[in-house]
Amino acid sequence: MPNLKTKKNRIKKLLLWIVIFWSGIVFFLLYFGVSFFFTTTYAYVLIALLFYYLFNKFQVSSNSSLMVYSILISLFAGEVTLRYVIKYPLSYSEQNGGGYTMVDRYALKDNLHFKYIDKREDVYTLEFDSGEIRDNNCFDYQYANDTCNALGFRGRLPSENKKIILVLGDSFTEGAGAPADSSCPALLRKYITAKDSSLDVLNAGISGNDIFFDWKMVQKLESKYTLKQIIFLMNTTDINDIAVRGGNNRFCTNGLLKNNSQPWWEPVYAVSFVFRLFVHNVFNRDFNLFSSEELIKRNNIAIEKIAKLIQNEIIPWSKRAGVNALFVVHPLDYELKKTNLEYVQLLNALRQIDSTNVVDCLPALKSQGNAAELYWKNDRHFKPIGYSIITNKIIENRKW
Repeated sequence: MPNLKTKKNRIKKLLLWIVIFWSGIVFFLLYFGVSFFFTTTYAYVLIALLFYYLFNKFQVSSNSSLMVYSILISLFAGEVTLRYVIKYPLSYSEQNGGGYTMVDRYALKDNLHFKYIDKREDVYTLEFDSGEIRDNNCFDYQYANDTCNALGFRGRLPSENKKIILVLGDSFTEGAGAPADSSCPALLRKYITAKDSSLDVLNAGISGNDIFFDWKMVQKLESKYTLKQIIFLMNTTDINDIAVRGGNNRFCTNGLLKNNSQPWWEPVYAVSFVFRLFVHNVFNRDFNLFSSEELIKRNNIAIEKIAKLIQNEIIPWSKRAGVNALFVVHPLDYELKKTNLEYVQLLNALRQIDSTNVVDCLPALKSQGNAAELYWKNDRHFKPIGYSIITNKIIENRKW
């Protein structure tokens, strides 16, 4: 018969394995919407229990135990302070009231519309259900929600018997930060239809898109509509997206190739703001968790991929189809004050391609106001006035 001490040791071991097993479940659930506070609290409780077990097993002195527990309490207090008081460092989705999203979010299907497939904000397929409600509310603005059309885009679908100006891009094209009638494609439609009733505009912008998705979309929509011009609205998030996702290599028969970009320690980053503090300020990683050297390398490769796509596929198709292609590049909020190197590199790469019509919106935006006047503070998309300026630049360079 085992003695009392042996029984206690067996119970301790059993409890320890239960805690370890359950901790794995909790970290897994983090990616399905478990709150930061619950997950982080559990992680610190788990660490405290492990130290308790080790201290008892090796008979560590009470002074040493007290020191370790004090450090753990101080670290947890730091977690709470960083997350709820200082609110640093928050990811983009957390800054706008959402939860943490995984860095590796690009193992996606190629359906070419946008649809969340679980509670994590950036895990999606590119597929909007027809009639899905688009939420137009965040910390910065509250607009009436609108309903996606039959193709899953924002705004009214044009008539199929008209020649179409197809506007492509990400959330800036879709019109985040503005009501439906103030997006760039909506303003463009108002101008064009008043001038020529045979033309119409289709807003094919989808949050999260990049030019590789846009090009796939053109190939799908050209059989449905008679295209007069295609307009690509671009910014440096295209570079970042492709740096993470890859280019054409992501597309395959069954959807997208998985891009295993996140480091092994990413789950710790997800739950610990103290750890995030060290990652960004000591190890100089960005919010994609790239080092500065890796980021520069990936960005340069991404710009090359964009240029090759345009030169080898989009421009030749444009000439064959007789459809003019316009590339409109606009700055992000922080690039209005100090031009980003990637912004200049992207513009230069586009301008070096023969037969490209490139529009730089930076001078026009700078002349009309500062970032606070043109962009929302937290959301960081254009206010309606910003979309109006971009629309005017497109009109100045129209080919219809």
